[in-house]
Amino acid sequence: MKGPLLPTLLLILHSPLASAFLSPQPSSRLTTSLHGLSEWREDALSSAYTLDAFTTTPSHPQTITGTVPILPFPFNDILLPGQTKQLNLYEERFHLLFDEATTTYNSVIGMGLLSGNSGMMTLLPLLEIESFTRKNYDPRWRSKGDGMGNGEIIVTVRCVGRAKIVSDEGGLEQEEPFMKAKVVEVVDEKGLNGVGLVKEKGGGVEGETGNELEVGSLIAGNIEMLILSLAGMEHRWNEWKVEMSKKREEKAAGVIRDENGKEISRAAVNAQLEALFNKDTIPTTGVSLETNESHDENKSSNDKNGEADMNDRRSRYFKAFEDAKIADTQGYISQNIDPSKSTTIRSLKDLTAISWAVFCTDDVTQMSEQDEIQHNVFKIQALDHTNVLQRLNLGAAMLRMEMKKLKAKLALAGKGNEEKEEEI
Repeated sequence: MKGPLLPTLLLILHSPLASAFLSPQPSSRLTTSLHGLSEWREDALSSAYTLDAFTTTPSHPQTITGTVPILPFPFNDILLPGQTKQLNLYEERFHLLFDEATTTYNSVIGMGLLSGNSGMMTLLPLLEIESFTRKNYDPRWRSKGDGMGNGEIIVTVRCVGRAKIVSDEGGLEQEEPFMKAKVVEVVDEKGLNGVGLVKEKGGGVEGETGNELEVGSLIAGNIEMLILSLAGMEHRWNEWKVEMSKKREEKAAGVIRDENGKEISRAAVNAQLEALFNKDTIPTTGVSLETNESHDENKSSNDKNGEADMNDRRSRYFKAFEDAKIADTQGYISQNIDPSKSTTIRSLKDLTAISWAVFCTDDVTQMSEQDEIQHNVFKIQALDHTNVLQRLNLGAAMLRMEMKKLKAKLALAGKGNEEKEEEI
């Protein structure tokens, strides 16, 4: 019995049915249509898996091309790594773009910046779809004749990187019903000095030198000091604007003040003068009226100023810094930082986040059109820089320029001349 039984057992053990019982089965994987930039990179690598694809240089560290659907945006809507925006997609072409982005391109979209008559820029911020919801959705498209028809998709996107359209491979792959293009991701040079990925010394791998991190940390410290100074100057500027606005309102309402700066209602003054005239007596102390309305108005104004302080430049900077760190998917080599300097030396990841956050601290709602254009030019230049030190220097230069403008405004306002407000 042993002779024929052994081959039979071996045959059973090597059968597919036996392997199903004897092999450990992989656990089921929860999948979702929302992936991200890392998965998009993996797809790009798998489609171009050749030795030439991994050729890197300091100036061009990545040559892997991928495809992204492109959603057009006005130039002034530019996002930097870490920033988010909510979109309402109504048109059929954008619904098609959204469906293809989530099913084919790992929820990555190119932000096509339209620069007036010059067309679309070849430099694209890369956006990840973070969340979405559909309203009044019907899977059957019901056209209304204006490109709309089956509800809206409310999408939250976050900027997680940048890319350039590869013009030598034909540029746009598709224009209708929405744009698609071959792109190369733009990544920072692995090293503050721009000499490549790593340094080799004695057969080992070495990270950034302490001197380079010290320089970057010094610039970062200057940036944060400039932001604190600007926040204080902007607070004084806003107080002056509130004061001027209040004076205009008082002037229109016929409010006057006595020699001590106390508010006097013209109607109240007239009423008291009339009463004094009827009594045929004139006091020697003059007229002084103080109402509770004045106190309440001051309290209300202080409350509003307190709310504004919660969203000042400093607060916006720290939020942008944390957002940029969360959105960062670049790999970093750990540095050996001197413990005695650990409180002043920043990591490369922190310096990278600061180099983005510095451009995200302005309140664009308070900007003039010209200042907003200049600010967006700085953002484009930042996107194009692949050296962190250069980007930090650019951010510091931008803050110094803004401080110079604000100092001039405050100096002019300090003359106390209400008529100067229009000139400022």
